[in-house]
Amino acid sequence: MIKDGIVSLKEKNGSSQYAIVKFIKEKQKQLLGNFKKLLLQKLKKNVASGKLAKVKGSFKLSAAAKKPVVAKPKSKLGSTSVIQTRKEELKKAEYRICELGRMLDKSLMDKKEIKLDFEAQIHELRDAMKKCEEKLSREILQKEEAERNCHHLRY
Repeated sequence: MIKDGIVSLKEKNGSSQYAIVKFIKEKQKQLLGNFKKLLLQKLKKNVASGKLAKVKGSFKLSAAAKKPVVAKPKSKLGSTSVIQTRKEELKKAEYRICELGRMLDKSLMDKKEIKLDFEAQIHELRDAMKKCEEKLSREILQKEEAERNCHHLRY
């Protein structure tokens, strides 16, 4: 209410405590008996926190309070772009596994060391793929749960 009063009064040097009280009385019909005291405490608190500036017995919004706070867009949990990236990583891993398997089958079957190396690479890729699939499924579930909670809060 204080901020609304100061903004709507549009006084160049700020609004006096009396003008703010008058504005609030017009908006609110019933007020507490100690309203003026509470208002003064709130004004002092806002001046101390930097939300208001006191100029010659008047109060006006400080420079920091005038600027609207620009909220940084929060990345949604499990947004579709992240999910798409995970799916692409899975496809690449599957392709790499198939490619290594073909190389293993085609050549160098007689050399045991190379065969073991290929098998180790395939095993590592499969483990990475399983982890990626688990992460993807968790992110999809979290996204669905967040959407359900958001939908639940709207209604």
